[in-house]
Amino acid sequence: MKYFAIGDIHGCFEPFSQLVRNHWNSDNEQLILTGDLIDRGPRSYECIVLAKQLHEKYGAIILQGNHESEFLMWLNHQKDVGLYWYDVLEPTIKSFYNDENAIHIYEKEQIAAHILKNFHSEIHFLKQAHLYFETPKYLFVHAGVDLTKEDWKDTEESDYYWIREDFINRVNNTGKRIFFGHNATRELHSLPSDDVWVSPCKTKIGIDGGVVFGGKLHGIRIDEENDKINIISVRNAL
Repeated sequence: MKYFAIGDIHGCFEPFSQLVRNHWNSDNEQLILTGDLIDRGPRSYECIVLAKQLHEKYGAIILQGNHESEFLMWLNHQKDVGLYWYDVLEPTIKSFYNDENAIHIYEKEQIAAHILKNFHSEIHFLKQAHLYFETPKYLFVHAGVDLTKEDWKDTEESDYYWIREDFINRVNNTGKRIFFGHNATRELHSLPSDDVWVSPCKTKIGIDGGVVFGGKLHGIRIDEENDKINIISVRNAL
């Protein structure tokens, strides 16, 4: 089996579209998006729409990111947005309204109600995202798994899209090579770099190239039969 995994997109529609249209082979590669389609970047809604189309037409696997989780919790009044609103969510709201001023005109409750009412299919799509995708040799997940568990599948739900150092710094005893996003690779490399990060044990591969911060969006082409990996990287056109 062959796979094509794309790291954290964060509303950067152009590099996302470019990777899919120019580099992914829809005939023989299973497409996997490792979460965080939204927030920070300016075109989150368009990224949701494209991901939804790819899922419906080609069976693309969409993983749950912490930003999708936060967004869904906020929409259902389960979370006080706080700084999340000003630093992260504001561009996402603007992309749904296609109006720079909407966020200043309407109250937060009005905005949530508007999105739930008028974008039902898109929100339902986000709710259906997977916590992980497993193959005989590989595991794809947004943030990681709890490596202290005897069985990694006993990981708490939130850890699949929130865990950081407790995953990165522990021994990988799953028997699988794990592809993950969530942590921008510039924070994982010993020297600043937006390239894909590979752990010293070669079994954890970080693919969040920090595209929304001026880094790279990585597409990872994986041939499971031959255990071969090829990296295609696209920068955000500012």
